[in-house]
Amino acid sequence: MLFWQILIDGFAISSLYALGATGFTLIFGVTGVLNLSHGAIMVAAAVAAWAERSSRLAVDIAGRLAARLDGAAVRAAFLEWLIREIRALPSAVRQAEVASGAPFEAISATALDPADQERCRALIGEAFGAQPQIAFRTDPGLIAGLELHGPHLVVSNSWRADLARILADLAHDDRR
Repeated sequence: MLFWQILIDGFAISSLYALGATGFTLIFGVTGVLNLSHGAIMVAAAVAAWAERSSRLAVDIAGRLAARLDGAAVRAAFLEWLIREIRALPSAVRQAEVASGAPFEAISATALDPADQERCRALIGEAFGAQPQIAFRTDPGLIAGLELHGPHLVVSNSWRADLARILADLAHDDRR
């Protein structure tokens, strides 16, 4: 097994050397100038790839740890945050969503029992100022949280959405 790993690693490294040498000969052959910036470009690409991979790894680890925390207190907190997000919408948007009469879809990471569904319906209806029709669905990919999808509205309130925002922030972090 070790032999094959060493052989594959040798081919990978030698192909990088060959790629660099090809770049040197191509630039020198065409321009007649020896351009030694290939090494710097390869290092910059390696650093960028390392930063991207480490960001994804950090978010993946956080997601796995957060998945273990789902419970009644976490669901209550996400419901409160969802209601806060709905109330933060302009009044005209809330009224237009309810006036359309189209059903809403509440998506949770774990199945909600009927009592929790009724509590969600009541609080969401109170936040909208009317009682919209709400269907409940489960998506374990949310990790934890509660999202509300309407005909022209999506309120993303889950750890999946939070981790996606964190990953986007890490990808655009200028401190690296």
